[in-house]
This record gives sequence, C-alpha cells and structure tokens, in this order.
Amino acid sequence: MGYLEELQDNYNKGELMIDAQLDACTYPAYYRFWTNELFQRLCRLFVWKDTYKIEDGKLIGVDPKQIETRLILRGFTVISKLKESDKELTSFFGSMFGPTKYYDTWKQVNVHCPIYAGTRTIDKDAVIINNTSIRNPSYMYVHHYATLLAHAEVTLVDMMIDARDNGGVPIARTQKQFESIRAYQNKRFIGKYGVVSDLGGLGVDYAGSDR
Repeated sequence: MGYLEELQDNYNKGELMIDAQLDACTYPAYYRFWTNELFQRLCRLFVWKDTYKIEDGKLIGVDPKQIETRLILRGFTVISKLKESDKELTSFFGSMFGPTKYYDTWKQVNVHCPIYAGTRTIDKDAVIINNTSIRNPSYMYVHHYATLLAHAEVTLVDMMIDARDNGGVPIARTQKQFESIRAYQNKRFIGKYGVVSDLGGLGVDYAGSDR
C-alpha cells in the first residue's frame, strides 16, 4: 500500500478508494501504480523552505509534504496553530464559510486533523495557501493521466501482446454464445483471465481483421 492509499484509508475511515489486493497487469492495478507515481512526482515539483526544522530527532513545524498533499487533493490548505498556546504551526484540511461581498471568499474556516477540529478566522489566526489562483486541486490531472497511462499499458501488454488466443473478431451464432464471449472479452480487456463458459463457444468462428 502506497502513501496515498494510506492517507485516503485514514481520511475516509477505512474505506479505501482502491483495493490493495488487485491482480497485477489489470487496468485497476496499472491505475493504482500510476496514481501513486504521478502523485509523488507532483509533490516533488515545488520546494518549500523554512517551514520546519529538526530538533532532537523531532520535526518542528510543517513538513512540506503535508502542505503539498492538501494543496493537491483539496486545492488549498489552512496553516494555523493546533492550540493557541502552541508555538509551531500545523497544515490542516478545512472548509471555509462566512458571508462576504463575493461568492468565492470567506471569513472563517473549519479546520480538522486526526486529533483536532475547530474554527479559525482567516487572516487573523489562520492563513490560507491556495494551490492556484482559483483554488483548484491538482488531483484531477493525476487521475486523468493515470487513466490514460493505465489504458495504454493494458492495450499494449494485455491486448496486443498477451491476447493471442484468436485470429480476429469472434462471430456468435446464438445469444448464449454472445453473452459468454462478451464476458470473456471483457475480462481480457482489463487484463484478467477469462473462460468461454458455453461449450458451443469452442466452435466460434473468427473474422480476420487488421489488428
């Protein structure tokens, strides 16, 4: 399980977005790999200075990874103290509220982390760091490019290399054959093993095609 799955597992109270036990060489497995890889690369794009220091083996301040993670996933992060008496800052997930003269600006923000939840006043006891000028998360890029790369791998490896079990497009003569072949091809398309369950399917004809 990668860092992103662990974070999502904790954040979503045990409900993983992606099953960690997926078979290798399937679309879900490729998607999981590229999601983690692209998320990691995105986290390394920017370098934050003077956000933390190490004292006696303990991290004091905010690890840049925590800032980037929240910017990528939510589009913004809230920087504030965990308690008013604390000296060090924390990077929070948050949700903003409070009326102003604009629809996209707020006065207050609800902050939360694994051990705390509370309310802060923006620019008084909390600062908002935005991922972009319009506060968009970057995770949409991770998702879309992971989808493209996963499809490319399934197509190249599983369909064009591994799927050498026929010589073209199957022709079904009965509804039962059609359903059996469709179920088989659907599994092969995402890289899983499949079987033709209808014995009549063993005599299926294939029309030649330029693959």
